[in-house]
Amino acid sequence: PLHSELIWYPLGIDLVLYTYNFFHALIAQPLMLAFNLPVASNIALLFSTVMSGYGTFLLVRYVLESAKIEELRLKIGGGGRLGDWEIGRLSGGAGDRSSDGEPISQSPNLHESPRLPNLQSSILIPAFLAGLIYAFASNRAIYAALGHYDMVTTQWIPFYALMLLRVFDGRLHASQRRKAALLGGFFFALNGLAEMITAVFLAIFTLLVVVDYGLRLWKEHRDLEIGRLGDWETEGDERAAHTQPISQSPNLHQSPRLPNLQSSILNLVLLGAVAFLLWSPALVPILRQFLTDNFALKGWGEAIPLSTDLLGWFTPTVLHPVFGGDLVA
Repeated sequence: PLHSELIWYPLGIDLVLYTYNFFHALIAQPLMLAFNLPVASNIALLFSTVMSGYGTFLLVRYVLESAKIEELRLKIGGGGRLGDWEIGRLSGGAGDRSSDGEPISQSPNLHESPRLPNLQSSILIPAFLAGLIYAFASNRAIYAALGHYDMVTTQWIPFYALMLLRVFDGRLHASQRRKAALLGGFFFALNGLAEMITAVFLAIFTLLVVVDYGLRLWKEHRDLEIGRLGDWETEGDERAAHTQPISQSPNLHQSPRLPNLQSSILNLVLLGAVAFLLWSPALVPILRQFLTDNFALKGWGEAIPLSTDLLGWFTPTVLHPVFGGDLVA
């Protein structure tokens, strides 16, 4: 279906490496039939912009909430456990019940934390601003002006990042992490179907997250072993002094903040399987084309004039109709 004889007739040409945006093409087809091509194109572009901002809002809110939860864990009881209902209100991960099955509305700590409204406001405002910056930054605007809608389809990037981080979130139930893996594979495939470059970058991001998870898991196990060793060394003194039994030591009852290695590997395999299954109709022909033909380019091409820097997050592009300028090769 991606081969055409309308050009280079009679040999034709394979257009498998032509950048398709399958999702936008799918939603634009009925709009184009109902209205016209410009309306369909503009709606698809607006959808990408809005969802880019919303996805970034969700991602940044999740990251900030996770950081706040860890900060509160350290403040409460010298690193004690934060209430399940508070985790649920902050991260949405605890569901309607605590870890003991008690409804959150009946949690004994429900009326003891007036800090949560201020905490929510300190999270929502930065997350909202991050969504605005990501959705309307110049690196998206310049490709929208050029009509490179594959590079404007950035809405699935934050959604994939969010699902990947939830896969390694020990506060979530196993079924929630599994659901995150399924959705992560779905969003990765959407990124790949929109722009292969994005998929490569997300694969690198996945590798970095996995390495970070491995280091944190190793550190957590090391800290637990050190805690157990300290408890064993003081066990004799505690029994002699008739103090708190070792079975009630706080070091042995801190809930793990990372999922175990086996479940994480299974979820990663599930994520990869879903991504490959959905992307394979385009990925397999692409890989075959790369292996049989030579598509290497010399030099940087248009990478320099179309790239962005830190200042580009806050300034117009060179193609801006009022504030723009000439492209510098």
